[in-house]
Amino acid sequence: MIKTLASSTLKKAILPITIASLFSISTAHAELNLAIGTKASTLGAGFEVFAPLSPKVNARIGINQFGYSLEETIDGIAYTGDLNLQTISVNGDWHPFNGIFRMSLGAVINNNEIIGSATTAEAIEFAIGDNDYSSQNIKANATINFENVAPYLGFGFDKVSNTRKGGLGLSAEFGVMFQGSPQVGFEVVDLNEGTPQAITDLLQTQLDGD
Repeated sequence: MIKTLASSTLKKAILPITIASLFSISTAHAELNLAIGTKASTLGAGFEVFAPLSPKVNARIGINQFGYSLEETIDGIAYTGDLNLQTISVNGDWHPFNGIFRMSLGAVINNNEIIGSATTAEAIEFAIGDNDYSSQNIKANATINFENVAPYLGFGFDKVSNTRKGGLGLSAEFGVMFQGSPQVGFEVVDLNEGTPQAITDLLQTQLDGD
């Protein structure tokens, strides 16, 4: 039987985006001028599409993705963790000096999450909060995620939108996405099948408090 505890809130976090480098190819048509390219940043690898709206303003849509898994055993406890980064960004760029410098404002659809668990080959006793538990009775999995939509603010340099001509260009950007407080959800697995519901409800209430 699986019980899900209510989410708890940690200290608010701001995830920095260091450098996002973009190599683009601009395709010019009679009424259309777009730049499409690949990029890499602290949110992972992906691609981005530029669309000029005016001589000083661009619109951008980008997708980033990255995954990493870790398995390690320490003192007889097997830890597993999966980092899943997946974001979709929609930004507006303003070039105040008609040059390559730009200021960006937008939003990020934030599907980033971390999933982890810990299991033991032998029964051990451990403490959570003020109470003791046994690995013979429960197993806990954790999921950490964030607000689904995060505001974004940044600045950078954009050769593509400055020239607005076909060919190769380079973009670099620094910024932050304000993703709110991490939400931590615990999934408690009852290893004793057939445990009375009243006992598992009591265990969940106690674990939630701890």
